[in-house]
Amino acid sequence: MHDELEQALASIAEQGSRLASQYRFEWAPQLQQAVHRLRIRSKRLDGLTLCAVVGGASSGKSTVFNNLLEGRLASRVTARGHATLGLILAVHESKRDRVEKLLEDHLLLPDLVRCNADVDAVTDRLAGVVGEPDVLTVIHHDVDALADVLLFDTPDFTSQAACREGDISLAMLPWFDRLIVVIDHERWFDRQIITQLKQHSVRFGHDRIALFNRTLDGELVDADRRLLERQAERLGAHEAIILEFRRGRGFCHFPPDTLDGVTTFMRAKRSSRTVTLETFVAQGAGRVLNQNEERLARLAKLEVSLATEASRSVPSSWDCLLALMNSAEREQMDIVSRVLRIKQTRRWLADQRRRVETVLRRVPVVGVVVGLSAAPEDSSVEESDDRYELARSYFEKTAREQTHRLRVVTVKSRFWHEIRRWTKIEPTPIHFVWDRTVRADVDDATARLDRAL
Repeated sequence: MHDELEQALASIAEQGSRLASQYRFEWAPQLQQAVHRLRIRSKRLDGLTLCAVVGGASSGKSTVFNNLLEGRLASRVTARGHATLGLILAVHESKRDRVEKLLEDHLLLPDLVRCNADVDAVTDRLAGVVGEPDVLTVIHHDVDALADVLLFDTPDFTSQAACREGDISLAMLPWFDRLIVVIDHERWFDRQIITQLKQHSVRFGHDRIALFNRTLDGELVDADRRLLERQAERLGAHEAIILEFRRGRGFCHFPPDTLDGVTTFMRAKRSSRTVTLETFVAQGAGRVLNQNEERLARLAKLEVSLATEASRSVPSSWDCLLALMNSAEREQMDIVSRVLRIKQTRRWLADQRRRVETVLRRVPVVGVVVGLSAAPEDSSVEESDDRYELARSYFEKTAREQTHRLRVVTVKSRFWHEIRRWTKIEPTPIHFVWDRTVRADVDDATARLDRAL
């Protein structure tokens, strides 16, 4: 059972992104990242805890991140908001080789491109690491309190300007064991933000701590403090800490011991999230399977409709007999009908029909409808007394009419309605195309009919 699960995870990790991009199934980026996270067995991350600093635009995430690294300006801190564009990972020097191996084996965040940054080379406060979307920027530090922590700074995910990067931030949530949620004072009592964060974090079994960014002047009244405690409870946070930021944006050094509670939170023994992630992936895979079953059912109905339309549109032997008569034979039939009257004419025509029925049944009209995009040829042929010309012209005309009807059935089907809605792809045009075998079959049938007449 374990081997089957490993194989399934490996297959989804390799091909899963195609479910959404190519086949337009409901396979969210979070599902793909959850699969990647499950592929790292517990031994590969034994003793390591993945913690992420998350929050809205300009909430002070990078300031918290840098202060946790003892004031190093590892992440970009500027006088403007929305400065961190991609994930930044801080790794302790003692874990450098171990993390490098995970990255080289494409086990840790395999969908991101890795680049390294030398935090010690950053001297200007405005020259911190920005990161780029779809890029994992790795820095190394020597803060022993975080020796067993892989600490991430994440992009914003609440502002309009952070739409693209926010998608990345939310997509990577399955990787993190713990979240350090930074909430700026403008969003202290924004229930929508709190609810959104909780919905995302609960599904992945995150432990959470809430940091309320305070830049207001004056003392914090007890009523507001109680409200913040309730907000932390709504978030499901283990603890709430109020951080005294200075007024305005930019880097802020916190007093000593301010973030000791956060450090203790990160270093606590983590619980396994394997069952939670497996349940999340299983539910997503179940939805894809259901969608696939629905598509297969619609495809089966389309096949039945096409077979029915093809059978209905095949001309009868009697139609073929009339179409392949030359002008002399039609004139003779007209004379016979006047002499023998209608009843006798019908009996005579029925006899002729029986004589040619077995011959015409061998002409495969449906068999020459092929999925090619070649331009249709001009099917207009002048009236001829040559039976072979009549047969070829009639056969081609009938085949073209049939392909048109089949295309109409295809385009109007529920199967292609869904495919077109999600992918903007149209069914491949089908055209009649002559080939040597088909022409030989038509000519052979025509020769038999000629002898029968």
